[in-house]
Amino acid sequence: MRQIVAYDEGGASNCRESEAVPSAATDVSAGGRIVIPAEFRRALHLIDGDEVLISLDDGVIRTSTRKQQLKRVQKLVMPNVLAQRSLA
Repeated sequence: MRQIVAYDEGGASNCRESEAVPSAATDVSAGGRIVIPAEFRRALHLIDGDEVLISLDDGVIRTSTRKQQLKRVQKLVMPNVLAQRSLA
């Protein structure tokens, strides 16, 4: 079973654990291209020309933007940083 999760700009998932994870089938075309379904692009706030980061994690392809990755890391690190320090 494939798992596809969309994250908003704040790094939060668009679905709760109790909900079914959105998924879609897509074909690999010439040159290894795949189409990210419109519903997913909207959930990720992607527009034509946006750069996406792709990673492979235990057989699952994950896609995000640099901004989403930064927000996710900040969310993980913030509880361990003094309130007067910047992560920028």
